[in-house]
Amino acid sequence: MVQLKNQKHAFYEQLKSLIQGGEEYWIRNDELVLLHLNDTNAGKELQKQYLETVSKTHLSQVKFQNQNWLPDLSIELFTGTNKGLGYRQNGFQIGIAIPLLFSGNVAKNKTTELERKSWEAMRSNREIQIESYYLQKQAELNQHREMIKYYTENGQLLSKEIIKTADAGYKNGEIDFFQYIQSMENAISIEMDYLDNILSYNKSYLELHHFNFNEQ
Repeated sequence: MVQLKNQKHAFYEQLKSLIQGGEEYWIRNDELVLLHLNDTNAGKELQKQYLETVSKTHLSQVKFQNQNWLPDLSIELFTGTNKGLGYRQNGFQIGIAIPLLFSGNVAKNKTTELERKSWEAMRSNREIQIESYYLQKQAELNQHREMIKYYTENGQLLSKEIIKTADAGYKNGEIDFFQYIQSMENAISIEMDYLDNILSYNKSYLELHHFNFNEQ
């Protein structure tokens, strides 16, 4: 009991350091329930949108560099009057401006293109990791959900029956104290497994919802 109190106090201190507020916070000691959020794909979609935005940025940089080293064409229209001959003359002239640092711009363009290709390779790898992470969390949820279902359909009743049988057996002298304790430990183990699965389910659910994914 003392160890549990110390652990609880340590958790509250850790919570205070994370929140960094002057107020005291207390967690309600209610029954654990499964979390149900609106959309578990929200975090995944935000990750994909971010990757797409970075790809568009790299593509824009490549286009910008291409425009810098292409020749600049200019067309100018003009109208002239010849007083001696007494008529108006219309015409146009075309100009071509060649960048002075042509080779330097080409090098920059190649560098920008290489950076874009490098990013696309990283993006492809990251998308694979994201999908793998998503499937992993879905598998974890299914596993915990099955264990929770087993408890609600069988485990809870089994735990109560173990306690009931152990109480009756010990009172009637059918089992000794050591056997009674073993039975109680078995019943408590079923309850603890259920609570652990609730906690693990909620943890995986939150990680999936917020997509707490870090590239390895």
